[in-house]
Amino acid sequence: MPDLSNVTTPVEWVVTHSAAKEPIAIVRRLRLGAERELYFRAVTWNADPAKRELVGYWGSAEEAVQNVYGLFERSLPPQFLMTGGGTARQPQPLTKPKPPPASARPQPNVPTHQVPQRAARPPAAQNPGHRVPDRRMPARQLVGAGR
Repeated sequence: MPDLSNVTTPVEWVVTHSAAKEPIAIVRRLRLGAERELYFRAVTWNADPAKRELVGYWGSAEEAVQNVYGLFERSLPPQFLMTGGGTARQPQPLTKPKPPPASARPQPNVPTHQVPQRAARPPAAQNPGHRVPDRRMPARQLVGAGR
């Protein structure tokens, strides 16, 4: 079989931890935005993909995994962070997620959403087809008018 390591790139990693029986997260390599920026998305593990929750987006696989470990270790009881000498180690440090792609970021001085204005309507007095609501035909007259 030929060596494909030069032409293939992994796109998904399953993250495990020694304190967990199942995987703790999945990290996926993505290209997002108009410039196809590289992102690594981390989601919590669940056998049912619909039940997975977003952890965040980062600029490298290492940073995404570090944050997954950091969040997971913070959810463990303190005894899981004890070392052999009886001292506690610190959980993995957390870093800020990578911001959205440049094409998805709001541009300065450019409104992100504009509601279209309604067409100008003349006032009711100038509109001959407009009826004032309190001058409507009563229902009993309306029923009798159709006979």
